[in-house]
Amino acid sequence: MMQIIKRWAILLTFSFLLAGCGDNEEQVNLLFFTDIEETAEEELITTVQAQLDDSLSQSIDLEVYSPVYERLISEIAGHNGDVILVDADMVTPAVLEPEGLVELDHIVTDSQTYMATNPKTGEEHVYGITINTNLTSEEGGSSHELVALIPIYSDYAKQAITVLEKLSE
Repeated sequence: MMQIIKRWAILLTFSFLLAGCGDNEEQVNLLFFTDIEETAEEELITTVQAQLDDSLSQSIDLEVYSPVYERLISEIAGHNGDVILVDADMVTPAVLEPEGLVELDHIVTDSQTYMATNPKTGEEHVYGITINTNLTSEEGGSSHELVALIPIYSDYAKQAITVLEKLSE
């Protein structure tokens, strides 16, 4: 009887291990913190996927949240999101903390940038890039300014940079 229990325990252990290792696909997770209407969420997803190459658009996951500062901080503290896009009015010194973000100097486009001083080097770098969208907000506006940030903890920072380059074109 003990041998049967041991065999079942070993079988269950291996099945859990295999289930945990089954999804090796690299997905860049984009977190949006914006007040767009619920009906505009699909439009946002379609717009983002249209701006990306087919290979990139299939490897991204988009999540849209209300622009609640506490939720943003909890997602960052939980190390969620490879690219974080927030309403411009949510960018505070705590969000634009250089030690927690990837430098985006090489992506600089015509868009507005958010700069901060790196405390280790004393040099100013770009840590946030403005991306304009034409989505309807709950307040009725049609142009929406989002600030894109890449957190330092991202496992897919190179892919996230590629996504951000495409979105800022």
